[in-house]
Amino acid sequence: MSGTQFGGLSITGIDLSGSNLTEVNLSEIALYEANVTGANLFYCDLTGANLSGANLSGANLQCTNLRCADLREVNFRDASNVGWALPTDYSKPK
Repeated sequence: MSGTQFGGLSITGIDLSGSNLTEVNLSEIALYEANVTGANLFYCDLTGANLSGANLSGANLQCTNLRCADLREVNFRDASNVGWALPTDYSKPK
């Protein structure tokens, strides 16, 4: 799926466990309560995405863009490279 764009979709509760989402553009997507366990999100763009209640346990978040994403109640247990992904600037992009 490298380079694919899905921004703006609403996919509540989808099961993406184990998926390879390398370099996929998921900006502004609604993945509320999605199952993304063990997925590879390397360089995935989740800018402004709604991930509230999502399960990202065991996911690879290296270089994942989570800027302005809704991360309420997200399960990051055993996710790798979380430090690479979590935003340090919570302001809206200009």
